Amino acid sequence: MSRLVIILLVLLLITSIVSVLLYVRLNVVLEENKLMNLRYNELLEKYASVRYQLANLSERYMAVSADLENALIENKRLNEWLRGNISKYSQEVETLKTELNITLSKYDKLLIDYDLLINSLKSNMSYINELEFQLQEYASELERLNKMLRKAVIPTQLPYENHTLNKEFLNRSVKSLEQVSRVLPDFSGMSVEEVITKVILWISNNTYYQYDLDVMRDYWKLPNETIMERGGDCEDLAVLGYALLKWAGLKDVYLLSWYAGDVGHVGVLTYVNGNWFLIDPGWTFVNGYELYLTTTIRDAKGALWTLRIHPSHLNPLVKELLLSNNLAKYEWYDCRAKRFENSPDLERQASLKDFLLEWSRSEGHEPGVWTLITDENTFIVSNVDEVVNTLSMLVQQP
Repeated sequence: MSRLVIILLVLLLITSIVSVLLYVRLNVVLEENKLMNLRYNELLEKYASVRYQLANLSERYMAVSADLENALIENKRLNEWLRGNISKYSQEVETLKTELNITLSKYDKLLIDYDLLINSLKSNMSYINELEFQLQEYASELERLNKMLRKAVIPTQLPYENHTLNKEFLNRSVKSLEQVSRVLPDFSGMSVEEVITKVILWISNNTYYQYDLDVMRDYWKLPNETIMERGGDCEDLAVLGYALLKWAGLKDVYLLSWYAGDVGHVGVLTYVNGNWFLIDPGWTFVNGYELYLTTTIRDAKGALWTLRIHPSHLNPLVKELLLSNNLAKYEWYDCRAKRFENSPDLERQASLKDFLLEWSRSEGHEPGVWTLITDENTFIVSNVDEVVNTLSMLVQQP
């Protein structure tokens, strides 16, 4: 009996195990069935997409076929057109070949010219290097001379009542230009009006107004000092103008100063061919004309403004930059006509007295003392009429 029970239990156990295995297998089959269904649905979607793409490709194939047919027709037409124009294009090709040969010939010539230009530039560079070396030597020499001049023992606070000192200073002024002759302008072949205009422009380009140091009040520089230091005050620029006029060969040249209390000014007078010329390098004035540097500027709103500046107010390097780059130009203001002109009319007539009054009263002063220094004498007078009479007497002397 017990063996039967055991057998039954074993059979029951086997049956249970088989049932479990069948259940597990059934679940596996069910999962695989689900996966197969999913895969089937994906394949259906891909099939639908492929059919859609096939439909599009069919449409595109039809369109491409139509385009190809049109292209073949156009190609046929072009071939017929080319066969009909082959002669014309052959001639044009020959023309182009000829033009190409001419262009190549010009190119070869340009290459030769380019080589010549390069050789010329190399030669010029050697010359420029040589000039730079010479300029360095000149700069060293000027520095040496400058140091020597600073040790000069000649008294240079003018004017003196003792004419011997005045004459010695003016003679040394002209002679001092020999030490800077390389940088001086060439006056050969010029009329007196051209010489005077050249003097004003050269001083304006190469100097600017510099006040004396407090410890050297009214120090009168020699012209070579003024040139090397690129400026000075009114008497320094006037002495430079005097020396340049003498250097240019003018004979009757005088230094003229006026004083009104503690205020004074210095200019230059010259007499040529019956005409007087009053020159003031510090004020850039000659016979009623005043020199200005004119430039145009644009403000933030785009409006153009004309700016006019006395050249004596700008450093020579600034003026060179403006003028060399066409950023500014010189204009002459006619103090009588109240207008600007490109050049002064120095041949127009006016009395010497009018020039002197216009010049001395330009800053609102009434001079009380005038000093006229000539090659032979020094005159100190009290008014313009005495200046005019003294000058008239001088030019009438044989």
